Amino acid sequence: MLIDLDLGLANIDILLGIHPEYTLQDVIEGRKEVKEIIVEGPEGIKIVPASSGIEDMANLNANQKEHYIKASVD
Repeated sequence: MLIDLDLGLANIDILLGIHPEYTLQDVIEGRKEVKEIIVEGPEGIKIVPASSGIEDMANLNANQKEHYIKASVD
């Protein structure tokens, strides 16, 4: 599994040529769980995509960080 943790300028999706419908932004904002955003990439690798070009994702507040950490553990 490959997890793109560059929350403000993610590019794993671009590098691998995939177009995820949902990203870690959806997890942090409470719309999805991590397991719901996992996509399959080349050679069957599982990918957890982050958002690209979303400045707010690089500046998460304490509550958003806590939500992300809890979501990642579940």
